[in-house]
Amino acid sequence: MLHHFPIKLVISITIVSLIFFSGCNIFESKSDDDLLEPSEIFEDGLTIYFFEISNTPDLRLMMRTNGEFNHYSIDFEVFDRNIDSEFTREVVIKGILTRPELPSSTPDVASAHISFTRIEGELNLLITDGSSTDSLKVNITEEKVDIISLQTNFTDVPYNRYYRRPPNSIYYSCSTLDTKKHMCQELHELMKDEANLQEFQFPDDGKIPYPETEKGMNFEYSAPIRYYLYDSSEDFRQAGQLLTDFADENNLSNEENWLYIVNWQEVAYSSYYMIF
Repeated sequence: MLHHFPIKLVISITIVSLIFFSGCNIFESKSDDDLLEPSEIFEDGLTIYFFEISNTPDLRLMMRTNGEFNHYSIDFEVFDRNIDSEFTREVVIKGILTRPELPSSTPDVASAHISFTRIEGELNLLITDGSSTDSLKVNITEEKVDIISLQTNFTDVPYNRYYRRPPNSIYYSCSTLDTKKHMCQELHELMKDEANLQEFQFPDDGKIPYPETEKGMNFEYSAPIRYYLYDSSEDFRQAGQLLTDFADENNLSNEENWLYIVNWQEVAYSSYYMIF
């Protein structure tokens, strides 16, 4: 019995305005009359980090407020420009996007994200709220994203390095009963041998693009998450078939067990539960 679930992520974001121009000195001093009031976000600040979504994958910058609000979107604009021959992206925070037509909700963090998919190499990232501008240096490659904080007043950067999803990569999660935990290792060895999967590890000096532990489910045993590379889409399909057949043959296709693999394009095979 084959359980094959493509993942669909529905994400609501604020419209981003892109304006291109050059030769502007954004660091010139301002008089008291020119100073702008900070938004309601400024006091508690923002946390920012990179992540990838969808089947591209699409590299994005996530912005999350450290404070809680009744509306969940950050209102912002994006300005791309060249300054001294360096590409610079400035994100101007305008505040919390309010939706009067919606009922009041339980306060929570507000968030928004910005696509960086078509950007490679070094760039300056500026985040402006009112008259305060935080400055970061970002370097984007196919393998990772490095972030150096040059000047930060209201922006938190929890990870200075984000590892991107390697093409043709998989992560494997196995949660089950204590009496069946050996099955996790057996399936691991089966997929490596029969589907030609090559196990690998991410370096430990940054945030990785896949889960590091199984969270949020109440199982007696959860094996460490494993990561693999595969040579072809047929190898991935074979690994998925091996997983579902193995689960059926060993009575693992029920709510007491959850074995699944997810590839870099967010296509998944699962023993029982729907993925996400």
